[in-house]
Parts: sequence; C-alpha cells; structure tokens
Amino acid sequence: MAADWNEIFNQISPNANEREIETKFVVPLIKDLGYDSDEYCFQFKTGLGTNAVDFAVRSNAGRGDKFHDSMTEPFLLIEAKKPSEDISKPSHINQLMSYLSHVNCHLARFGILTNSVQIQLYRSHGRVVHPLTKVLPLRDSKAEETLAKIKGLVKTSAKALTICVYNNKGGVGKTTTAVNLAATLGIIGFKRKDFVFNNNSKKNVLALDFDAQRDMTKSLFREPAAKKLRGLSFSYEGCNILSKDKAPLTECLDKNISLCEAIYSYKVKSKKSGANAKVSEVPLFDVVPANDEFKRYGEDDCKEKVHFSKLRELLAELRDKYDYIVIDCPPQVSFFSRSGLYAADVLLIPVKHSDLASLHNAAKVITEIIPQMNELRKEAELTALPVFYNDEEKDIRNDEKFRGREQEMFANELDFIVKSYGENYDLKRYFKKITAETVVIPSSATISSHSFERLPAAYKSMKVLNWYADLVKHYFLRPAKEPELNQETDVIPKKSEKVQAGIDADKVRTIRSTLYKDGKIDRKEAEALFKLNKQVSGADNDPSWKILFVEALTEHFLKDEASPGAVDEDEAAYIIDKIKADGIDGAELDLLVNIAINAKSCHESFNAFVLEALRASVLADGVIDDSEAEMLRKVIYSAVGDKGVNQAHADFLFDINDSVSGAANSPKWQKLFVRTVSEYLTKDRTSPGKIDGKKAEWLIGRIGSDGKFDENEKALLSHIKASAKEIHPKLQFLLDFFGYKFGYK
Repeated sequence: MAADWNEIFNQISPNANEREIETKFVVPLIKDLGYDSDEYCFQFKTGLGTNAVDFAVRSNAGRGDKFHDSMTEPFLLIEAKKPSEDISKPSHINQLMSYLSHVNCHLARFGILTNSVQIQLYRSHGRVVHPLTKVLPLRDSKAEETLAKIKGLVKTSAKALTICVYNNKGGVGKTTTAVNLAATLGIIGFKRKDFVFNNNSKKNVLALDFDAQRDMTKSLFREPAAKKLRGLSFSYEGCNILSKDKAPLTECLDKNISLCEAIYSYKVKSKKSGANAKVSEVPLFDVVPANDEFKRYGEDDCKEKVHFSKLRELLAELRDKYDYIVIDCPPQVSFFSRSGLYAADVLLIPVKHSDLASLHNAAKVITEIIPQMNELRKEAELTALPVFYNDEEKDIRNDEKFRGREQEMFANELDFIVKSYGENYDLKRYFKKITAETVVIPSSATISSHSFERLPAAYKSMKVLNWYADLVKHYFLRPAKEPELNQETDVIPKKSEKVQAGIDADKVRTIRSTLYKDGKIDRKEAEALFKLNKQVSGADNDPSWKILFVEALTEHFLKDEASPGAVDEDEAAYIIDKIKADGIDGAELDLLVNIAINAKSCHESFNAFVLEALRASVLADGVIDDSEAEMLRKVIYSAVGDKGVNQAHADFLFDINDSVSGAANSPKWQKLFVRTVSEYLTKDRTSPGKIDGKKAEWLIGRIGSDGKFDENEKALLSHIKASAKEIHPKLQFLLDFFGYKFGYK
C-alpha cells in the first residue's frame, strides 16, 4: 500500500530531532522505494573509525543472503537531518560524499540526503559522487511526484559518467587531457605490464569533440583525402580515417539524427609475435569527431536555431551504452563550451601552477560559470572536480627548485584565490596545496609528438600511460586491488600479546586505519606488522589480513625516500632478517614476491633470498600448480629486467625441474621452463640466436643430470632445435641423438 505522505508529514514536529525523522520519514521512504524490512539496516558502520551512516539499503534478490544480517555491499545510503537543517550545507554534502567513499560503502551506487522537508539524490560512480537531482521540496502537493522521481532514478539511472574537460583559459592542455583520458579509460581491462588497472573490467568509453577547432578530431583521424596523397605512406598504429559514410555531427544537431550514426570506433593496429602473424585492428574507445561545418555554430543565427541543451538531449540514448563519456570543448564562454557544461555530470579543470590566469579562471569557472549553468539545468547539477596540474615543465612534486620561495609564492596565491573568490564557496576542496600525492601531468615532447601519428601518447609510452592512469586513479576509478584506508585508534597488539584466535575482518580494518592515519607506513609500524604476523601465523585469519600485511609493507619499502622504488643492500638485509627469524609463512612469501615484482630494482642478496624461498615453497608438496608457476615467472622476469636471463636463473629452474620431474605439474611450468632456459641459451646480446661451446657444454651437463630425461627437457631441446640460428656441434650431436632416440622433432 502506498504511503500517505501528507499524513506522515503531519506527524513530524517542526522541532523534530534526527531520530524522529529516521523513524517517521526515512523508514516509510525505504519501504516506498520497494525494500523490505530485512533489506536495510540502521547505523551502518562505513569502515572509517566509528562513523556510521543512518541507513544502508540493498535488495536481497539474487544475493543468497539477507542484507539486514550480512550487512555487506550496500546499494543505497541515506543520511537524515533535522527539519531545521539545510541539507545543501557543504558540511552535510561532504559527510554523505565521504561515507560513499569508505571501505564498507564504496560499492554503493546512490546516496540520499533528507530532512523530511527537502530531499536530494546523489550518485556514486567510482571515485566520483555527484548530485542526480537538485534539492527538491517535499512539503507540497508534489511530494508523491518527487518521491516517485527519486525511486525511478534509483531503479533506472544510466551508467555513464559524462566528463567535460574545460578551463575558461586556453593553452592548458584541455584537448591533450581529453584524448589521453579517454585513451587510458579505454585501455582498462587490457593487460599491460605495470598498469595499475590490469585487474579492472573493460570500460566502454566515448570521446566527443565539441570544439570548432577540431583539435581532438585532427589528433585522432586523418581526412579521407589523405589516402590519395601521392608519395605518402601512413603505416602508424593509430591511422584511423574519417569516412563520408558516417553522419556529420552538424547533421545530428540540425536534423535530430541519432549520435549513434556519427560514432567511430577508434582502433590501433596490433601484431602478435611470430613470422606469419597478421596485423589486427583492436578497438579501444569510440569517438564522435567534429566536422568542418561545425565552426558555424559560433554564429548568432545558428545559436538561435540550436539550443546549447541539444547535446545533452543527443547523449541521452548513449548513457546506458558507455561507462564514460569525455567531452572536449573550447575555452571562453560560447555555444560550444556551454553545450559541454550543460551535458556533463562533472567538470575536470586542467591548470598550470605557473600560469596565474589559468588558476584564476578555474576559480571563476567554479564560482560563476557553473552556478549560472546550474540555474539553467532542469535536473542534476554540474559538479567540479579539484583542479589538477597539467603540462608542467617539471614534476613539481619532487623538484628541489620548486621548494622554498617559489612554493611559498604559489601557496600564497592559492590562499588569495580561496579568499577572493570563495566567499560563498569552499574553494579549498578545489585548490589544494601540492604534495607528493598531487596529480601532475608533466610537459613532454612524448605527448605532443604522437599527434603526428594520430595516436594518443598514452598508447605509445608506458610513462605517459602511467601519468594518466594516476589521474584516473585519483579522480575516477579505484584499481581493483587498491587498499581502502581508514583512520582509528592504535590497536596493534603489544609484543607480549598473543593473538590465539586469529584476526577477523573488523580487526583488519581497524589496524589499517591505524597504519594509514598519517598517509604512510613508518619503520616502527613496519616492525609492528612483522611482529603481529609472527603472532598470528597459522591462526584462522581473515584473508584481508594477508592483503594488508603485503600491501602496507611493500609500500613501506618501495616508498622509502633514500631509495624510492628499489630495495638496496641495507633494506634487503633488514627484510631477510625479519622474515628468516622463525621460518617463512604464506604472508611473508607473498610479501617477498610482491616486492620483487613491483620494485624497479632489488639488491642481488634479496633476489637470491626470494628465489630460495620460492624453491622451498613450490617443492613442499612436490608439484607445481598454476599459481606457483605464475609466481615463479613474475619473480624471475622482474629480477631479469633489461639484463636478460642468466645462468643462475637457468640453473634454478633446472634444479626445480629435477625435483618435480614426473609429477602432475601445471602446463604453465613447462612453458616457463622452456621459455626461460631457451632465452638464456639463444638471446645473448653479442650473438643472438647462436649457442656457443660454453653454453652447449652447460646444457649437456644439465640434461639428464638427475638420471632422467623428462618431457620438459624434451620440449626444451625441441624448441632449441627449431628456434636457434646456429648450434655448437657438440650440442647439435646431442639434439640429433635424442631426437632419434625419443622421437621428437
């Protein structure tokens, strides 16, 4: 039965407290949204200290549990306020946004702020929280209509987040940002070495050029006439050609043609290894390019015919198809920029720390242009994200010259901007001081040069891809395995305290909050982690304990200021001493592997220790499974780096192979063994493909050294015979003999 809202509102006192709003209004609201009593819980712990949101809601359908009992993965959060409180206060909004980002709530899709007089719905999309509605009145004749609208949005809200890249000041790299942001989002889900989003699912991305200059279009596509230019050969990976078969963007605006008719799939050419491998085209993201006639929309007669709300209308049908829509529009206030701002959910503002005008214009966008646009928008309000520093001549986060006088002047300018423009706005959340965590995209010839290839720089340079991945990670999307940081009191047990029952998930969350209270893991905390792990080793611990132990200590050792990203001799000695003391358990082995894989370089003593630890682990049961083979591969090739496989690596694998010969090992083990030993034998930099007498004698001594000639050794010899360009006669004789005897080719 539908709620009688007039009756409900009449029962609420004008001086009601939050508890009365929760029981008399929020509970009926939850039921009106279609949820049962076992699908919501009161005072839900968000995972940040003792913080709790008033209500968390999630359907039980298809879950196999009751949310009221399991209290996992809420879908909707509701925060109630007294009727006398204005829910548009920044403190209330920031509170809800913060809850939606906490460890127990970051999968929630929606949040509601209400005081029973007003209500506002927010959406959470990755790291972004933005309003889906304006602040809507409830105590009027349209209360049922308003609440029906909220219900409809919660049930059917589109999945896309629409991002407009804009600054009122030109020359700050808006188009470069839009292109590489779309490119980075588009490559998520494709495995790339050292890419932070390797474990995230594929994202559908649309980039839209809404600038009469057509810079995005020109940087990604060639004109059809380019095919006919004599003497020119375009063989670049990103050589996409515009087509007359697609509808021009201007026709979509003029004639109500669907934007689907104007979409191009942006592809790169990919060639797999092998002599006969074919080149294939891999689609990574979609693009709506701007055509030549687009510039006429800057003229008055066209602006009268097409309203700037048109783009938002055209994008409506695409919001369920894409995860992200990225709009590039020009500086200044024009038909093009107003259209982009009106269509977007959030605004990404690039600035330069040394460009005073870019900083002041960003403040003007936030305090003047966005409020004007929100007055015109009928539905959700546009939200600005904190500014980021783009096209910088140097990485100002780590530049010694920036510190001191220049940094002081910059900080003073930010303070001036906050005070001058921020009388009615909390500008500190948009203009933050530069720290080691600040997102900075350095200026680079690497970025600009690839426009000639019609290819985003993020697809040609891993360094550039990581710059933009950092932007995505901080602003839009959590890496699939990123730790969630909390803040609480010190709960790490004292040295004498024994933890017999193991560590449960709640304890892990509390320990995590202690460790990350100041944003870093110091040596004292690292010591405490090692001690605690020894205390709970072998106990029934929640899996999140091992994750925390590995991630926190990896961060401690690889973010050391003395040797960032590396494990030097002193650190290697410290780690070995801490782990070796009482034997190596599973968490410590995972830590060693994780450090080895993620470090830029490690001291040889550390690499040797990790390999020996791995040998002991994989030989414990005499069989190598998939995960062990993969672990071995990652550690060996992390240690190899640019130097190539050496004899120690090859001997290591032969020793293991001799120990597990004849067991039901994973096929990945044979593949690793054959590949790695072959690389040592044939990828000598001075004579690639040639196996000399020294290596031939080594291999002859290793083959069958355990008295067996197993399938992995046969596969190795077969591979060598097929791939080596020149083989020493001693080894050639062995290959021919074994080939004849055992029948391999």
